[in-house]
Amino acid sequence: ELAQAGSGRREELLQKYRDGKGVTYTEGLSGAIPQLGGDDKRKARDALAERLTRMKADTLTRYFQDQDAEIRRAAALAAAMKEAKTLIPDLIPLLADPEPMVAHAAHAALKDLSGETLGPSEDEWKAWWKNRDR
Repeated sequence: ELAQAGSGRREELLQKYRDGKGVTYTEGLSGAIPQLGGDDKRKARDALAERLTRMKADTLTRYFQDQDAEIRRAAALAAAMKEAKTLIPDLIPLLADPEPMVAHAAHAALKDLSGETLGPSEDEWKAWWKNRDR
């Protein structure tokens, strides 16, 4: 429905999918993203990340393992948007995600949450996490 909608209706649907209750809306957003282009794709990705900010930390952790790369990406960004520093150790493995957009989102989230400027190396972040001041 979202991917087939005209631009005016699409804005309305994006809000509905972002704010609606139930996993159906999460899956609807993630399923529509590959069918969209340009600004519509960016808006749908933003809506998915915003949607996931309402999730609890354990739900986001599960989404880090989702088979859908769009959901993994959005979950990483949502962790940063929520300022969920407790999720840092769960984000680190996403740096090695086979999908570059997921690894990039995880790296951005880690830098935002930690205040560190480390590179995208999973090993570098693991070492930092292990050796940081507690």
